[in-house]
Amino acid sequence: FVGAMVGAGQSLRMLGRAEHGLRLARQALLVNKDDPDALFLAGCLCYARGEGHAAKVYLDRFLDTKPEIEAAIEARGMLKAIEGDVSDVEDQDD
Repeated sequence: FVGAMVGAGQSLRMLGRAEHGLRLARQALLVNKDDPDALFLAGCLCYARGEGHAAKVYLDRFLDTKPEIEAAIEARGMLKAIEGDVSDVEDQDD
């Protein structure tokens, strides 16, 4: 059920319907507040809508789930952009 809502939300995201996609992501989080896919989707959609604070909350929670490296890099990149840092997110060890 949660997966279907997140999948539909991703589809709406791709169609440029961020508001509707965000609504589905938030509904999914009501069912499972720690669902990593729903947290990532909500973070991406808030970021795209210019809602930096909300995006940061969702993306930080997403990173707490210990996601796969590719998704973590993408989330960290959005967080850095929110904070105004445009340096390379993959150079964290430097």
